[in-house]
Amino acid sequence: MKTKTIYLISATFLLLISCDVLDQEPRTQVSNELAFSDLRSAEVALNGLYDQIQSVQYYGGFLQNLSDISSDVTQTTGISNDNREIDTYVVTPDNTAIGNFWNRAYTAINHANNIIFEVPRITDITPAKLDVILGQAYFIRGLVYFDLSRVFGGVPGMVGIAGVPIVTLPSRGIDESSFPARSSLADSYLQIESDLLEAYKKLPESFGSDFLDRSRVTKATVRAMLSRLYLYLKDYPKTIEFSTAVIQDNRFSLVSDFADIFDSEFTRESIFELNFSAADPNNMRSNYFPAALGGTSVLALHNEFVAVLTTRPEDKRALIEFDPDVSRLIYYPTKYNKLGGINNMHILRMAEMYLNRAEAYAGNGMITEGLADLNVILNRAGLESIEINTQIELALAIEKERLIEFMQEGHRWFDLMRTGRTVDVINNLTRLQSPGALLSLSNPDRQVFPIPTIEMDVNFNLVQNSAYR
Repeated sequence: MKTKTIYLISATFLLLISCDVLDQEPRTQVSNELAFSDLRSAEVALNGLYDQIQSVQYYGGFLQNLSDISSDVTQTTGISNDNREIDTYVVTPDNTAIGNFWNRAYTAINHANNIIFEVPRITDITPAKLDVILGQAYFIRGLVYFDLSRVFGGVPGMVGIAGVPIVTLPSRGIDESSFPARSSLADSYLQIESDLLEAYKKLPESFGSDFLDRSRVTKATVRAMLSRLYLYLKDYPKTIEFSTAVIQDNRFSLVSDFADIFDSEFTRESIFELNFSAADPNNMRSNYFPAALGGTSVLALHNEFVAVLTTRPEDKRALIEFDPDVSRLIYYPTKYNKLGGINNMHILRMAEMYLNRAEAYAGNGMITEGLADLNVILNRAGLESIEINTQIELALAIEKERLIEFMQEGHRWFDLMRTGRTVDVINNLTRLQSPGALLSLSNPDRQVFPIPTIEMDVNFNLVQNSAYR
């Protein structure tokens, strides 16, 4: 695979105005000697890397909301033009929220690249500690590339051809390599796999505590992420292999009380969880909760999704409430319900491992095995086991449970995209802000999002996605 040392203009601008350890030297470029002088500075830089992906422009709310607003889970009820464009499939390259995500993601990549390039030069660091730091940086870089690739590129063999620019070395000023072309989508996914496998070689099995094993990246985290990656790539044997490895890890298990996963922190269900606080909040609750309860209520659940949730009253996962302003006729989710945006965000958890494996079994025609995993999830939700006899029925049943299980966790849009189901499902949806009109995705090329205008303007080597030219 071909890689380049590149510098993305707007992403680097964000890097230069950030307040982590990489910004202790002024505004033109990083002073490596100052930023990475010893083990402590390397650890501070690593903490800053986690903070990059916790931004509200990333896993602090945007990416999860992008998936749900685009799909049949969430609709906009506020005045944000960015959200309205996403909700109605008329996104433009000037969409600020999408541009902010691109910038934040490439800032995180440059941050990871600095760690990967500079930390090995520190003289007072042991090989074991070096591997721990580098392994986490490789994982986060792979995770960020995964998110960039599926948002702006698509899924190989299903949607899209072009991937995203591949950045493997830190920026060191502007030259001809500062204006990269997009890689192929296949090469983007190869980069993801390469970073995750490199992380897997370097990371420990455990840091010795439940908190660290779930808030930091370990080998189990990588196994879980590889399970997801290989499901996207339809490599079902590897999906089964890595899902099974996590399921068999006695540090992790499904939590019987579904709500407790989100009300508590770092439960046995959690594989990788980002830690939020009053000083570092997310915006998930505030976007949905009504003003009377301290929210802004700019988002609400789609009526069609509410109908799915309420069909089975015994389902423990129906964490929703009716807006107290009855004139609005909307429901909002209560999965993330702590005032101040202090709920942790779940990036990987055990339910996904069972559902990934169930889908991979179904893809391999192993109906009995796939159904067994699906029924584990149904039973935990308080529902009876079901009987299914065909591969298609099993695939659709898994799709439905993923829809319910992962509300607000950023899966739905990408699940539809990778299974080729988007156009069939996003069809004749009702929308409160468009009474009487039915919403459908008429152009399948709009399953991926536009490269931001600012990037297109400064980089003549970039090619815009076809739906936005």
